[in-house]
Order: sequence, then C-alpha cells, then structure tokens
Amino acid sequence: MRHLPKRITEVTNQAAQEVITLMPRLYFSVFGTKITTDSKLKYIFLFISDHTQYVPFADDFGPIDITGTIKFLQIVKAMYTKFTNSHLFICCLDSEKERLNTAVLAGAYLILYERMNLEDVYSILTNSGTISYTNFLDASNDSGAWKMDLKSALSGFVVGFQYQFFSLNSFNIYEHDHYGLVQYGDLNWIIPEKLMAFAKPSEETFIDHYPPNSPARLAPLFVTFGITAIVQTNERDYDTLDFTKFGIKHYTLTFEDMTEPPPEYVLQFLKICLEEKSIAVHCKSGLGRTGTLIVCYMMWKFKIKAEACIAWLRLARPGSVLTVQAAWLIKMYPMIANLTIDDIENNNVGKLKPTSPVSGRKSSFPIKSTTISTSKGSPIKPLEKPRTRLRKAKNSTT
Repeated sequence: MRHLPKRITEVTNQAAQEVITLMPRLYFSVFGTKITTDSKLKYIFLFISDHTQYVPFADDFGPIDITGTIKFLQIVKAMYTKFTNSHLFICCLDSEKERLNTAVLAGAYLILYERMNLEDVYSILTNSGTISYTNFLDASNDSGAWKMDLKSALSGFVVGFQYQFFSLNSFNIYEHDHYGLVQYGDLNWIIPEKLMAFAKPSEETFIDHYPPNSPARLAPLFVTFGITAIVQTNERDYDTLDFTKFGIKHYTLTFEDMTEPPPEYVLQFLKICLEEKSIAVHCKSGLGRTGTLIVCYMMWKFKIKAEACIAWLRLARPGSVLTVQAAWLIKMYPMIANLTIDDIENNNVGKLKPTSPVSGRKSSFPIKSTTISTSKGSPIKPLEKPRTRLRKAKNSTT
C-alpha cells in the first residue's frame, strides 16, 4: 500500500492484502474480508463478485466475457464520474482466481476508458512487488495446454478495441448475450459481419420448453445476419440443403476434435474468407476447431499474434481454442501471417510446414480422416453417438 494517502491506508489496513493505485482516486485492491462502502461515500468498494462472474465449463475460471466486462466497467465509469470526491476501489477477496479476474477488469478500464497502452497498464498491475497472479486455464482440463497470463488476457481488449470488433458506445450487449445462449442460437460474432462462431445445428432440444437449434431454425436467422456461407469442421449429421436453399453456401473441413487443422485446411479456410462476405463457422460446440480456424484468419488478415487473438476469442466466446490448438497457433503465427494471396489461391502448403513439430507434444486425438467439400445439399452422413454441447452446458468438448 505504498504511495497511498495516509487516510486510505487507515481505512484499508485492517482488511486489505494489497492496494494498487490505478489513477487518482481509483484503485485495484485485494481484501482478506469484505469491506463495505461508508455512508458518506468517501470510499466506494466495488467487489466484482457482487456484479459479474465467469460461468465455467470445467476448471476454467475466466476471463470475464466482453459483455460482463463492459457492464462492470460502465458501473466503474459512472461512479468515478459522479462521485468526484470519493476514492473508488475495484476489488475482490483474496483468491488466485478472483485476483486475476479483477486485475483484468481493472486493466481493461485503463485500456478502454483511459486509452492507456498495454505495457503501461501491465506495469501498474505488476510493479508493486507484493502481488502475484496465476494463469488462466482453458476449458479442456488438459494440464499441458497453453495457459493465458494477465498480459495476454489484457491484449484481447487492445485487439478488440483497435480493430473495432466492439465499441463501448455501440456494442449491443443484449444481442451478444441473447444469441450466445443455447436456447437462442448459441452463436457469437467474433469479427462483426465477417466471422461468426456457433455450435452445430441439432434437432435435439437442450433446454426444456425451447425449440432446438435446427437448420430450419438457424437458416432464416443467418439470412437476417447476412451470412453468405457456413464452414463445418465436425462430421456432418444434418442436411446442408436446409441452408443452401436459402442461398447460403456450405463448406466442410472435417478434422478431429481437440486437434489443429492440416495445412491445406488453413489455406482452404483463408480462401473461403477471401471469397465470402460473411461466414458462420461451427464444430460441435463452436469453441475449439471453430476458434482455431478463426484465429488463423485473424493472424493472416490483421497480423495479430496468436496470444492476443485467442484472448479476444475468449472474451467474445468463452471457452474458445483448446488443448494443443493454442500452442500450435502460437508457433504457426509467423508462417500464417506471412502467407500471400498467391499462396492461398494456389494452395501452397509448403509455406505451412515447419521443420519441427508444431504442437510441442503429441495430441491425444490424432487426425484419423479429413474431408474438404463444398455442398449444395449433400446427403446426411451418420455421426457417432451425439454428445451434449460444452457451450453453456459445461460437460462436453468442442
């Protein structure tokens, strides 16, 4: 609690484990016990657990998604602006998970509202010397998976804001939350009007009293969103004619769950992105394989490093990119970012074949079969025993 006014330390020294000054009158603090706002509002304490939370799929615990973040930061901004004589604390109880999630929210405020750069924000949050942060876990329960750290998580806000994937003033929180729910489509825009992630269409009802997200239900919705093509990465168990009859093209790039795409799939997907105006991508849950292909496009189109792309995806659609996929994307970034349009058009797979293994370790789910096809209503292929979706249901994979 160094460099704080004496009156602040007097108020917080009974309960605070750490207090970091973010800017005049605004602090990030970790408390051993809950502390309440005083009646004169000299010290206002905003505990994140009172306002937002991360809903896990497994042992993952964050970061808080983009809508939860924006809603909380709007509260911070309103309180800071209105109560000009108050000291405002963005705070949490002392646990590794809450500490990291709260630090991300505090850093996001400085990035989004104060326009501070990532390096300065990270320095503010880490230079106290007395506070430490764990890393985020992905939704796969794979101990060998890449773990996103504080700086990488914050880079997601930089990417989202810089490339206008969202705006504080115009981002439609209700629409993003609404369609992200299983019962309303289980879909989210990752790059608005260009790339959408969604869970596989199904005739099965996942939520009682709600209709299933069948092709018949999704196709008209996609028309309203301006979707021109669908890319499917899991084995087919629906009739593509349900989409193609509405003028929506259908592409199949099938590869195994929890693995990285073959080089030819990366090039094929990038070519589809060049040719199609607006694309909806899915696997089983619209997280792992879906997210991996979308990150490939972001790395190529915007030259954004994989860590920041993954961070944005997990803000826009929590749980995205799983197991070996993150490590593969990180190592593939230089090769994918340097692809030319000619490489893509001519399927130059040699540009995507490193001299050493890219995943860093063998996948537990080796690729058994691959399929690339464009469909205008292909026959249904039987699928193995269906599994409950991970997205919002917490107990499946990708």
